[in-house]
Amino acid sequence: MEIKVIKETKEEIELEVVGEDHTLCNALREALNQHRGVVVASYKIEHPLLSNPRIYLRVKEMPIPKGKERVVPLEEIKGIGPKRVEQLEKAGIKSANDLLKMNVEKVAKKSEIPESVLEKFLEQAKTVDFSTESAPRRVLKEVLKGLKKTFGEIREQFGEAVA
Repeated sequence: MEIKVIKETKEEIELEVVGEDHTLCNALREALNQHRGVVVASYKIEHPLLSNPRIYLRVKEMPIPKGKERVVPLEEIKGIGPKRVEQLEKAGIKSANDLLKMNVEKVAKKSEIPESVLEKFLEQAKTVDFSTESAPRRVLKEVLKGLKKTFGEIREQFGEAVA
């Protein structure tokens, strides 16, 4: 299954689910609408043979959990390739988040990367969005975990014949 994000805001998300049909969409819609944070969840399939389902989710305004920032891979920073990743990891820098906290002088010595280059990486890291995922994504993940558990229990109860 492939999922394409069509539209996403802080309170809404619209997804296209490639290769699925009413079976998954009905179960997901029903589970989403039972979640306390959901305003509305729906889906549509324009044409059963020619289009993929689109799921729409709108949630209530929710506070973002404190202290949860997205871990950004080093490769997402402009100018950092596989060789630089290896050098930075040798100096204890495992993510772009670590770049923001680094002591440039110490990392330059350990990684053998010139300070001027590290300063450029640091400037690039400052432009990255480290914010947590949106509320609709958090709700969607929470509901999908619940569905996975439910379907796992059904599968255990009835055996592999349901698979």
